[in-house]
Amino acid sequence: MLHLSITRAVVTANIFVKQNTMDTAYLKKAVGDQLAKGIAHVCEVLPSDPVEYLALWLLHEIQLEEVKARRQIESDELERLRKEVEKEQLIKQDAAAKVIQSEMKNFLQKREEQKRKQQEEEEQLRIQEEELRRRKFTKVYLICRIGRRIANSRR
Repeated sequence: MLHLSITRAVVTANIFVKQNTMDTAYLKKAVGDQLAKGIAHVCEVLPSDPVEYLALWLLHEIQLEEVKARRQIESDELERLRKEVEKEQLIKQDAAAKVIQSEMKNFLQKREEQKRKQQEEEEQLRIQEEELRRRKFTKVYLICRIGRRIANSRR
């Protein structure tokens, strides 16, 4: 019976130690750093009621963490909005560049068309001038021939 009681006590102690170790690990992970900083701060200030001071200090630290978290969320949101605006600006710049390119292409096509028309008109004028010169030459030639024939017939 004594052996059974000792075994139960050992098992209970092992469970307690195991549970205590898990609790300690949890506390270290969850509040260890902040609690250590708070206790160090209490030691620096030496308030008349250190427990209340520590409690208020911890609440203040929680509020600071919440403010930091909110600021981070706001900062992330601002960054997201900045990127969104930047993306929209790039889209607008792209669209504007396409419009400019299209207008430039139209302008160059019209200018080329005007040059082509001007060249055609110049070619027509050259042909007309050439025709006029040919006609004049033909008239002069014919007049000269007629004049020679008249001169030859008078002789």
